[in-house]
Amino acid sequence: FAGDSHTRPSYHIYYLRIRGICESKRNMLIERLANRSIQANVHFKPLPMLTAYRELGYSVEDFPNAYSFYESEISLPLYPGLESVEIEMVVSALIEELEKIL
Repeated sequence: FAGDSHTRPSYHIYYLRIRGICESKRNMLIERLANRSIQANVHFKPLPMLTAYRELGYSVEDFPNAYSFYESEISLPLYPGLESVEIEMVVSALIEELEKIL
């Protein structure tokens, strides 16, 4: 973080992109993590995938970079009280499940 001494980040989201994963496998990963009591999510959705923009005629096919980011991104749990042991549990579970899926 490169801020001045009067600012602090909120650390409210930790997202990562997973190279070589498609949307269906990403969704499977999120489900498998949930089965292990780890709440992962998709935090960013391309605007053309939202109803209001779709109804205005926007198509996600016209935004391949946005879709590529969307299909390979997950958000992991992050909050101020997250303990080191919990972080290790999340990382271990993520690696184990990715090895099964990929």
